Amino acid sequence: MISRSLMAHFFLIWNTNRRSPAETHLGCLDAKTNSTVIEVKEPNALYTTDVIAITAYGLQANSLTDPNGIFRRNGKKIFTFNWLRSLEAKAFFFLPIVVKLFGFKVFSTDTTIFLRDTINRTMEERMRTGTTRNDLIDILIKFRREAEEEVKEGKKPFILERDALAAQAAIFFSAGFETSSTTMSFTMYEMARNPDLQQRLREEVREAFLSNDGKVSYEMIMGLKYMDNVVKEVLRHYPPLPFLDRVCTPKAFNMDFNVPANMPIYIPQQAIQMDPKHFKDADTFNPDRFLPENKHENNMNAYMPLHAYRYWSTQLYWGTLRYVTNEIGSTLLLSESLCNGL
Repeated sequence: MISRSLMAHFFLIWNTNRRSPAETHLGCLDAKTNSTVIEVKEPNALYTTDVIAITAYGLQANSLTDPNGIFRRNGKKIFTFNWLRSLEAKAFFFLPIVVKLFGFKVFSTDTTIFLRDTINRTMEERMRTGTTRNDLIDILIKFRREAEEEVKEGKKPFILERDALAAQAAIFFSAGFETSSTTMSFTMYEMARNPDLQQRLREEVREAFLSNDGKVSYEMIMGLKYMDNVVKEVLRHYPPLPFLDRVCTPKAFNMDFNVPANMPIYIPQQAIQMDPKHFKDADTFNPDRFLPENKHENNMNAYMPLHAYRYWSTQLYWGTLRYVTNEIGSTLLLSESLCNGL
């Protein structure tokens, strides 16, 4: 099931245009490689915004060709913090009891209106025409239809409550493009710091391209084992969130201590993943620690970079992440001067 989902998203992205987001992104980076220093975070964010727009919404954001497009503008607003946004974020994490009291919101009013209108219009058009794209919108339409059947049976499904469907797509948008672009940027940073690892990764991608007649394919990407380990090590050093927040459910645990029901719990994810008690030479960037023969030297139960996401969203997130992984490899292969000056 997961494999079919990843493949569907791969072909969805690559076949959307004659020029895929990856090709456009490479062109943007290549045009800047005459400079000694390249700021890659913003081009990476433009790229992942386009990828999320295609895989989640079935829409072409064209952020790479229009950096001030509506998708990118609203994406920036989500992560632009002033004193009020900072206060709201802290309340959501540490004092959720005041969120409703003061009417705090995850998204600004403008961003909420944009996301709600975009999602609802796309869903209505998709349902009217019967078009399918194997993306998030199709999944939400399925949820909606199933919920409508439950209503006929006298049930009151949560998914039909106001903005419940739109909220799912909004979370994909906000969490997807920022985390992926950050992972890409940190990967490029680590490759610049470790030219020997960069060369090894470049050789793996080059050999994969040559063995596949210079074409990118789903199978080729899945075969990039060292690339996969590089991204895993990046996520160990730089997880999307430095800590995880959870709430203890009223359930008995067989432990040496008791956690009261409904108590908020914060897990220092980055600290655990960088603890020498769990990972050998924890401060060293070493992708080979994820090789099967080396895993016994590390406590893989302490590795949890993707636990920040809801379980049902894992398929799409990994589909996007794997595609981003290939993008990193393509950048290293095709933009030879990318890291020369770093």
